[in-house]
Amino acid sequence: MPRYNRYYPNYEKLYPGIEKCPEILRVLRASDRKMRYMEQGLKSERRVVDQEKQAVVILPSRETSLEQLTVDEQRQFSDGSKPEEQVLRQEELRLLRQALRSLEKEYQALLYYRYWKDMSQEEVAKLLSLTQQAVSRRERYALHRLKVFVQNGENRKF
Repeated sequence: MPRYNRYYPNYEKLYPGIEKCPEILRVLRASDRKMRYMEQGLKSERRVVDQEKQAVVILPSRETSLEQLTVDEQRQFSDGSKPEEQVLRQEELRLLRQALRSLEKEYQALLYYRYWKDMSQEEVAKLLSLTQQAVSRRERYALHRLKVFVQNGENRKF
C-alpha cells in the first residue's frame, strides 16, 4: 500500500476521477519528482570525505536567488510549460503520430522528405520518379487526410 505525504500526494483522493486520465497523473507525478529534486538538491549541504587529508569537507548548498536564476537564464523545468500544457501537447503529438501511421507508405515517404528532410517538391519528384505536379497533389491530399484525422481525434475524449 502506497504511503502518501507531501512528496507523494494521493491524487486519486484529491482529484476524484483522475484515474481515467493516466497522462495527467503521469505529468503530476513527474512534476513532483522535479520538485523533490529541486528541494533536496538546492537546500541541502553535502559532506565530502577527503581520504588523503583525512578530513570532512562540508560543501555549501546550491541554493540561489531568483534574480541569479534569471541572470543565468535558467528555469526550473525544461520548457517552462504548465503540466496541463504538457499533457495537451503530448496528446496532440500522439494524435499526429497516429494520423501519420494511418497514411499509405508512399504518402508517409513524401511527407518525410518534404518536412523532415526539408526537400523541395522538385527534389522529391526526382527522388520518387514523379512530376512536381504529382508531388504537389499528393502532398495536398496527405495533409488534408492528416487534418481530418486530427480534427476527428479532437472530438474524442481521453
